[in-house]
Amino acid sequence: MDHLAARLDIDPTELRMKNFLKEGDKLVTGIVFEQQNPLPMMVEKIKKSSNFDERKKNVEEFNNVSGLKFLSVFMYRLI
Repeated sequence: MDHLAARLDIDPTELRMKNFLKEGDKLVTGIVFEQQNPLPMMVEKIKKSSNFDERKKNVEEFNNVSGLKFLSVFMYRLI
C-alpha cells in the first residue's frame, strides 16, 4: 500500500481510508456489505489524538530541508 501510494503521489493513510469497506460494497464472495465500518472513525480518532497531521507536516518540512525521505515511511507505518 505504501509503494502504491508513493507511485500515485497519494498519502498512504488516505489511500488506505479510501479502500476501507463501505456499506453497500460487494465482497469477493458476492455478499453485499451491509454494516457500518468502524475503521474510518477509528483512524480519524487516532490521527487526532496523535496530532498526525501536524507531525506529518513537520516531517515533510524536515525532509524538504534535509533531503531525507526515510522518516516519512516510518511515520506512515504508525497507522
